[in-house]
Amino acid sequence: MPTLIGPVIESKNNNNSFINEHPGEIFKKHRFNQVPIINGFNKNEGDLFAISTGLFYNFFSKTFFETQFEKYVTGMIGFKHHPKISQIANLLMKEYFGNITDFSDIKQTRTPLNTMIGDAMFVYPIVRFTKNHKYFGNDDTYLYRFSYNGKKSLMDGLDKNRETTTDKGPTHVDELQYLFDHGEYGKTPLEGNDLEIQKLLLTMWTNFAKKGNPTSNSSESVSLPNWKQATKNNTVYLEIGDDLNEMRSEYQPERMKLWNYIYTI
Repeated sequence: MPTLIGPVIESKNNNNSFINEHPGEIFKKHRFNQVPIINGFNKNEGDLFAISTGLFYNFFSKTFFETQFEKYVTGMIGFKHHPKISQIANLLMKEYFGNITDFSDIKQTRTPLNTMIGDAMFVYPIVRFTKNHKYFGNDDTYLYRFSYNGKKSLMDGLDKNRETTTDKGPTHVDELQYLFDHGEYGKTPLEGNDLEIQKLLLTMWTNFAKKGNPTSNSSESVSLPNWKQATKNNTVYLEIGDDLNEMRSEYQPERMKLWNYIYTI
């Protein structure tokens, strides 16, 4: 996504530099804090950003896809002068929008656009980081995908048409309302299933903070899932959803392979 301020690799000649080598090389040299981590992402990470950056692009129009898509992809992945940006844009168009029959129909384009933005900004980087952390550090590594549909979302009030134009599901930071007093979220007490999800997350996160294992202690009031660690060969993750909390294997492996390829061509 286009940003005004972002991380950079600083000069090694600067005594005050914080990151003076590519993070990929830092991983390979094992020069990072090798500690247990919980890492994860939400079902509709990209929804918030599709709406917010849509102020600068007429996202949900045929014109955007015909004349602005390549420019947007350039900013989204940070390849300002990449010689193969047209090829990359074509790959993403085929993967995420290959089944669209009417690009002026927001009901067809919004969900795949949300998915593409979410994969680019959060899902792929998180999955890749998790793999690297486990492969090069071999520490306890737990990955989750949060898909629980709560009564409140950060998107409430931002988009009155959300219910009819895209898949429902938590957007960026929506899971934080169950872990922290999160601004507007805290004004109305949680109840029903939302309260049960809060108990589950608080129990697992507290267990992790105390012992490095989110399901180390059982509780009479909370039924804990069997949250397995990611391994070097299988980045398993816990699906935290409406009706189940179960382990799944390798989130969208073909899409993740596509992003791996994009960042190597």
